[in-house]
Amino acid sequence: MEFIHIIQKIFSKQINQDEHFFFIPLTGVYQTNNQINNILNCLLEQNSVNPADELLLAKTPKGIATMAINMQSLLIVTANQKDILWENEDLARARTITFFKVVDGHYILRKYGRKINLSGANLMGAYLMGADLSEANLSGVNLRGANLERACLHNANLSNSILEGANLYRANLNGANLTKADLRRANLRESDLRNIHSLKTAFRGAELWSAYLWGTDLSNAFTSGIDLSRADTRGN
Repeated sequence: MEFIHIIQKIFSKQINQDEHFFFIPLTGVYQTNNQINNILNCLLEQNSVNPADELLLAKTPKGIATMAINMQSLLIVTANQKDILWENEDLARARTITFFKVVDGHYILRKYGRKINLSGANLMGAYLMGADLSEANLSGVNLRGANLERACLHNANLSNSILEGANLYRANLNGANLTKADLRRANLRESDLRNIHSLKTAFRGAELWSAYLWGTDLSNAFTSGIDLSRADTRGN
C-alpha cells in the first residue's frame, strides 16, 4: 500500500483528485492553531530562495526521515497539483499548502515501517519502541541514542548504520545485516542476535547480558571490552 493511502486510511480523509498529502517534520510539540501558524510562518521565512513562493515538503517515510533531526511532531498538510513546483520520489516543493493535522512524529514509522527504505536518513534520538522495521532498508541511518526497545528488526539492512548508545533491549535482530554498523555502548540486553551479519561491526562497550547469539559468528567483529559470559552462545 502506498504511503499516501495509509494516511488516508488512518484519518479517513477524502481528498479530490488534484489534492495531495505532504508532511513536515517538526522538532517541537504543537497543539493549537496559533502554534501551527507560527511554525508555518517561520518555515516560510527560512526558505533560502523565495520565502513567499515555496516550502520543502516530504512525501514518504524516507523523505520525512531525511528532513527530520530529533523529530517530535509531524505536520500533515495538503496541496493542490497546480501549486506543486517540483517533486521527486521522496520530496516536493509547493507554493501554497493547507494545514490538515499534527501527529506524533514517530507514530507512522513505528506502525508502518516494515520494508520501508530509510537509507541514509537521520533518526538520531528517535522514539521507535516496539516498531516493526522488519526487512527495512536502514543502511547508513543515524540512530544514535534511539529507543528501539522491543523493536522488530528481523532481516533488516543496518549496514554502515550508527547505533551508538541506542537502546535495543529485547529487540529482534535475527538475520539482520550489521556489517560495519556502530553499536558501541548500545544496550543489547536480552536482544535476539541470531544469524546476524557482523563483519567489522563495532560492539565495543555494548551490553550483551542474556543476548541470544545462537549460531552467530563474531570473529570478524570488533568485540574488545564486551562481556559475553552471560550471553547465550549455544551453537557457536
